[in-house]
Amino acid sequence: MNGVELQKKRSPETLPQMLPHGGDAADDARAARADAPERVNVAAGVFDPCVRECAFADDGDDGKCWSGAAFQALVATCAERFLAHATGREGEHVVIASVMRPSAIGFACWLATNAIGAVAAPLSSRWGAKETVDAARRVGAVLVVCDEDGIESARDAVGLGIRVIRAEELIASTEGMDVDEEAFARLAQTVEGTIRRVGGEDVCLYCHTSGTTTGVAKAAMLTHAGICAASAAKLQCVGYDTNDIFLHFAPMFHIGGMSSAHAAFVAGANHIFMKEFDAERVLEVISRERVTAFIAVPTMITMLLRAVPRASSSSYPSVKKILIGGGRLVDSLSNVREIFPSAVVTMAYGMSETSSSVTFMRADDARLVEDATFAGEPAPGVEIKTDASGQLLVRGPQVMRGYVGIDRASTFDVDGWFPTGDLGKVIIDASGARRCWLVGRLKEMIKSGGENVAPQEVESVLCAHDNVAHAVVIGVPHALWGEAVAAVVRLKAPRDDAIRALKAHCAASLARFKVPKTFVFITDDIPKNASGKVSRARVRETYMDAILRQVVDDDAS
Repeated sequence: MNGVELQKKRSPETLPQMLPHGGDAADDARAARADAPERVNVAAGVFDPCVRECAFADDGDDGKCWSGAAFQALVATCAERFLAHATGREGEHVVIASVMRPSAIGFACWLATNAIGAVAAPLSSRWGAKETVDAARRVGAVLVVCDEDGIESARDAVGLGIRVIRAEELIASTEGMDVDEEAFARLAQTVEGTIRRVGGEDVCLYCHTSGTTTGVAKAAMLTHAGICAASAAKLQCVGYDTNDIFLHFAPMFHIGGMSSAHAAFVAGANHIFMKEFDAERVLEVISRERVTAFIAVPTMITMLLRAVPRASSSSYPSVKKILIGGGRLVDSLSNVREIFPSAVVTMAYGMSETSSSVTFMRADDARLVEDATFAGEPAPGVEIKTDASGQLLVRGPQVMRGYVGIDRASTFDVDGWFPTGDLGKVIIDASGARRCWLVGRLKEMIKSGGENVAPQEVESVLCAHDNVAHAVVIGVPHALWGEAVAAVVRLKAPRDDAIRALKAHCAASLARFKVPKTFVFITDDIPKNASGKVSRARVRETYMDAILRQVVDDDAS
């Protein structure tokens, strides 16, 4: 990684023309639909000359650094390889899936996929082979691109007739390549044709999110207009610009990491990608490369704060912009300000179905100090209200078209409002501005370290064990992870090694962050309601004290 390359600066007038209004962050994001949606494309401008003034680097001992021109060559190479799989499929959704950790090649693959008019489907690098293949099949992928860490998960896709390409092959084919102006012109023409053919309302991304009832991963269908509107909102509310050096360590199979990457790219920032989050390493890279911006969930911020005593520095003044999503961070804000004294901290509320953030607020907002449930103001073009039950409903250009394979009418109401599953309140002040408060979750989903865990999925795995009679899974408060997964289990026969056996059983089928950290074994019946269904509220009330007395495993999930 070359620190000199990452310090390049560009003037704002060279901003890539990727947003509906040529990248003007002050414009209303609602224009993503209202204004010429046929010209909205996530990959528009990727071959513009100004992109050659950016730099893209992978962290690590063997990390590579691409100049802007080399990155364009990488996108061009990926696009040409992917085009072969799109040929003859006019009118179809050509889906190209990926299993990769944050990297320049992963980002290039996304842009290349959208550049040829195909739909990108990033799959979790934390999934096992079955989850990966099931998801690829569910979205109809014709191709899966994977890095060396994802090859085992993706290998079984070949048996379904899905082509698997290793990212290393794509990188190798660009090494030593001279920038071919004719090739760029040819591909730029292809992209321009795609922009004319693919409208803003067309799907560009299948982003997986946990199911609210069954726990089966669902793919939200996000549009070009929606992603571009989300980027415009981040440029306006967070303020990314051409002087930024953006450090990517949030997973890029989650919408937060992907949306922020696109916003930073549109802003003309330089990029550093880390394959995985390691707090001490993050602080080292921030110090060495003078990183100015990043996105994190509260768990990551807590880990960074804990790592400071072991780091070479106790203050990182280069950081100017921190976006926090996936939960609240209130108690540690004073510590964050000490460590990142120059940073403006912005908090956001959103989800995969809304192309990332739908509300924003500054961490120093007095209303947050007064009430920790304050969630800020809606992003430009986003409408928010509550229904009779107090559930937050969202409508606007960022909201998905629906879920893959699920009737839209079963998700949205007749007026196009999307139910978030979260409880809150919306107040309109004297000026007509809306303010939003987030007071709880209507869903039973557990949020641990920024990851969603569906209790029903974990219960299904536990109950498949031959010594489990009944199991109920709930989330319990945890200082580091926000919530930890806890299981209340009734065994068929007592066993001294029950915890070890059940953890091993779960680990064989579930991602690590879904494996229960705490077990409470009971001999009574699981509490039920009047309808004979398991009452999670009564389970929580009855067994919470016993759960909290257990030692919660602090291993990374």
